[in-house]
Amino acid sequence: MDAPSTPGTLGPYRLLERIGEGGMGVVHLAVAPDGGLVAVKALRPNVVAGADGRARLAREVVALGRVRGPRIAEVLDADTTADAPYVVTRYVPGRSLDRVVSDHGPLRGEALLRLAHGLADALAAVHAAGVVHRDVKPGNVVLHDGQPVLIDFGLAHGPDEARLTGTGLMVGTPSYLAPETVAGAEPTAATDVHGWAATLVFAATGHPPYGEGNVVALLDRIRRGETCLDGVDARLRPFLEQALRGDPGQRPPMAWLRDRLAERGPVPAGRDDPAATLVTGRPVPPTRHDIPAPQPPPMPQPLPATLPQALPQALPAPDPYGGRPAVPPPRPLTAAAGRLTALGLLGATVTGTALAPYVALSVLGALLVLARTTDRVQRRSMERRLARGPRGVDPWLSALAAPWHALVAVIPAGLQLIVVSTVAGLAALAVAAATRGTQAPLLAAGLTAGLTAWGGPGSSTVRRGLRIALAATQQAPRGGWVVAGLVVAGAWLLGLWWESYGTSWWPYAGPPGLPGWL
Repeated sequence: MDAPSTPGTLGPYRLLERIGEGGMGVVHLAVAPDGGLVAVKALRPNVVAGADGRARLAREVVALGRVRGPRIAEVLDADTTADAPYVVTRYVPGRSLDRVVSDHGPLRGEALLRLAHGLADALAAVHAAGVVHRDVKPGNVVLHDGQPVLIDFGLAHGPDEARLTGTGLMVGTPSYLAPETVAGAEPTAATDVHGWAATLVFAATGHPPYGEGNVVALLDRIRRGETCLDGVDARLRPFLEQALRGDPGQRPPMAWLRDRLAERGPVPAGRDDPAATLVTGRPVPPTRHDIPAPQPPPMPQPLPATLPQALPQALPAPDPYGGRPAVPPPRPLTAAAGRLTALGLLGATVTGTALAPYVALSVLGALLVLARTTDRVQRRSMERRLARGPRGVDPWLSALAAPWHALVAVIPAGLQLIVVSTVAGLAALAVAAATRGTQAPLLAAGLTAGLTAWGGPGSSTVRRGLRIALAATQQAPRGGWVVAGLVVAGAWLLGLWWESYGTSWWPYAGPPGLPGWL
C-alpha cells in the first residue's frame, strides 16, 4: 500500500525545501526513511495524465534504473501509481555549472578539462545503458568536489520508448537545443553529444554556442548552425566543432569523445568548491543548508516494488547510436553552393530587368512576398513548438495559415519594392546621364535593384526566408548544387534572350516622358 502524503511529505519522504523546478515537475530536497538526503521530483499532472502516461513513466523509470556511475545522480526510488507520482534520485550537494560561471566567470585550464572529462564519462555511461538524457545543459550539471555530476533525468528516455512530454512542453532549453530538435526530430544519443559540447562552450566562454536574445532569432541560428566558439580552449575546440555539427549523423559517439579526451592524459582531481580551487584561486565556503550535514549516499539499490509488478525488471539496452532521427533536420546550403545561388539570383535580376523591366519588377515583388511569407510561417511554427512541443499536426497548421501570412506579407513587401524600384530608377537615370547609352542604364537598374533587395531596408527578413526555402532542397544529395546550377543557367538564358531580342516593355509600350535612351 502506498505511503500517504501530507503537505510536508511525499510518500515516505519528508520534504525540506524546494531546490529546483522545470517543465516536468518540482524538485525538493528531502529526508529518506533511513535519514539520508535525497532529491525528490514531484511530477506535474499533465505529464502523467491517464493510464497511458503512467505506464510510459513506469517504463522510463525502469530504463533509468539501468543508469549507474559516479558522475550521475542515479534513480533510487519511484512511485508511478500514487496520486502524486514522483521520482527519487541521489542528492548531490554543490552548485550548478551555470551559477558557478555566473558568479566566478568561465572555467579555465584544468577546471575546464576536468569538466569535459567528467561530463563525457557521465554521458557515455548513460548511453551505454540505452538511455538518452535529452536536456544536457549547464543547469543540469552540478559541480561537487571539483567534479561534474549530471542530474535531472526527468526528460530522459530509452531510444525505443515513447516520449514522456505532454502537450504544452518543449524538450530542452532554447539556448542549448540541437538543430534536429528545433526541426521536430526525436532526440537521440547524438543530441546529448551536442548538449555536451554546448555546455562546455558556455563553461569556457560564459555564453551559449548560438548566443542569446530573441527566441525566434536564436532558433533560426540553431537551425543554420551559426555557432561562436571564440575564446574556447584550443585543446577542446576540435572536439566541440565535431560535436556541434548540424547533421547528428556526423557527430562522434560520446564514448569515442571520452576515450579521445582520456588519451590526452589524466586530469588532477579537484578539491572543495570548484570556484575555490579552479576559478578564483581563493577558498570559498561550500554551499550550506540549515539541516544536518549530509552523509555519503548509500549505494543505489534496485528499484522498489512501488513500480507496477507487471513491468520487466530490466530492458535490453538498444544501440544508442544506431539510426537517425525520424525527421531529418533541414541542412543549410554549403558555403560555396550558397554563394553561387546568391550570385545567380543577382545575375537573374540584372538580366531579367534588362530583358523586361516591368515583368522583372513584378517577379521581384512576388519573390519578396514569398520570402516574407516563408519567414513568417517558419517563425510561427517555431513559436508553436516552443509553446506546445512538436506535434504531427504542425505541417497542416502551417499550410492552412500560409495564405494569411502571405496576405500580411504583401504590405511590407510592397513598401520594400517601392524602395527598391526608386533606388534602381535613380541609378538608371544617373548612368543614362553619364553614358547616353541604351543598355548600361537597364543593367545598372537591375544590379541596384538586386543589391537593394538583398541588403537594403527590410532585407534581413527576405534573406532569412530565402534561406529557409532553399534549405528544403537539401533533403536530396547535392540538392544545393542543383539549385545553384539551375539559377545560374536561368540568368544566363535571360541574358541570351535579351541579347537576341532586346528590351521588352510589355505590357506597356514604354514609360512616356523619359530620356530618349528608353
